Amino acid sequence: MKNAVKYLIWLCSTILAVAMAIFIAPSIENHAFDNETPENGYVSDNDDGIVENNPQPDPTNRDRDRTRPGPSPEPEPPGIGILIDGTPLTMDVAPFIQDGRTFVPFRAIGEAFGDVDWDNDTRTASINLPDDTIISMTIGEPAITITDSNGNISTIQSDAAPIIQDGRTMLPVRGLAEAAGFEVYWDAENQNVVITT
Repeated sequence: MKNAVKYLIWLCSTILAVAMAIFIAPSIENHAFDNETPENGYVSDNDDGIVENNPQPDPTNRDRDRTRPGPSPEPEPPGIGILIDGTPLTMDVAPFIQDGRTFVPFRAIGEAFGDVDWDNDTRTASINLPDDTIISMTIGEPAITITDSNGNISTIQSDAAPIIQDGRTMLPVRGLAEAAGFEVYWDAENQNVVITT
């Protein structure tokens, strides 16, 4: 009697497996992913958790390579750009907005305006302009010190202080550019700070 029950269970599971292989698997394979083509692309979730472009499914490993249409990539929001006299400023660190003020990497903006100098003891960033004017800003202080070519020193207050973020000195671009005597405006449509020297 025990052998008959075991045989009956084996027979039912075998019939069920064969029926699934004949009727269900082709239906899924042929209809579930009709919109997958090499032209519109699809992705594959591998066991290692990596999602990759996979223009051709691996026919030798059906269990591992389950394909389905991938989501359309979302366009990246445009980053903040800096234009100096119409030329985009190349930066290795992206500018960012904090408390309504745009911050730019010291070295990139400084070298665009003139020569740069960093005093590690006082944590002061200085930019030497071509007319021998020196503009200095100290980390954490909203004051901008301007030394003209005759050695006369004046100080103006900025509405933002330089900061160090991820090991990089970031300066508030508006205060810096205005201290240098440049015109600055924000092009909201294109997300650009436009500086005219």
